[in-house]
Amino acid sequence: MPDWTKSMQQTFEYYTVEPTTLADVKRLDNVKSATFSRDSESETLGSATIDVTNSVGESYIRGYLKTIQNGVTEKFPLGTVLSQTPSSSFNGKNLDVSMDCYTPLIELKENKPPLGYTIRKGTRIMDAAYSLVRNNCRVPVNKVEPNIKKSKNLFDKNMPFDDSTKAPECNFTYGYFVQLQPNTTYYCTVFNPQKNYSIMLLSSRPNVNAGINYAIAISHTSDEGLTQWGTKQALTTSGTGKLYLGAFVGPDKISECIKKCNLQIELGTTGTSYEPYFDPIDLSPIL
Repeated sequence: MPDWTKSMQQTFEYYTVEPTTLADVKRLDNVKSATFSRDSESETLGSATIDVTNSVGESYIRGYLKTIQNGVTEKFPLGTVLSQTPSSSFNGKNLDVSMDCYTPLIELKENKPPLGYTIRKGTRIMDAAYSLVRNNCRVPVNKVEPNIKKSKNLFDKNMPFDDSTKAPECNFTYGYFVQLQPNTTYYCTVFNPQKNYSIMLLSSRPNVNAGINYAIAISHTSDEGLTQWGTKQALTTSGTGKLYLGAFVGPDKISECIKKCNLQIELGTTGTSYEPYFDPIDLSPIL
């Protein structure tokens, strides 16, 4: 980006544009002058006037500002417009053509949806706009991905657990709660460890009886059978698998253990402040 407060060399370039891809096609060498305007109150949100020495017909045109500063050349698009309603004059020697141009929304204005078209209250606005432009304009349009807010904590303590199976390697009750991604680091934290409660995190192959890949203990007790202690631990996966949660308590106590200990599983190599799990929320604007 040039320093706009300092001197630079400036020129303008104009190209015809392929409407189905919006790619530059051919540089125009017959442009005498051009004015691009933006108007938020206009239905098309903008327009342009381009004066040329011979007509280019109805076509999409894109203008660029080309700058050279300190040996660095950059181009900045001024706008892409559709040329329409040209007027011309001829003085016996030169032909001058002035083209009134509009943004691609001119097509949507001229090709309105059928009578009875409705956008209902509660409709996702960007989805409706995408459908309108896609069905009534030649220019390509990409659908806006929904604005989904996800919980950083991947562990839902209210999720039901299967208390009926014991891990054969450790003889404690476990419950499945998250699918691991390969080659990913998760950070596990217990924020209010309760005395006499131990939690173990296990990652195993899809068949738990095939063996444990790794185990991490997060505890507030003392047990000679566990070698890794603490309330914080990073866990890095080497392949796909499931993450299980176990507790050194009876099956009737595991839910109580889990709910008393605020466990957070999040992506990354360091832990952050506790946030209870919540279901994904779509924050996309609605009508």
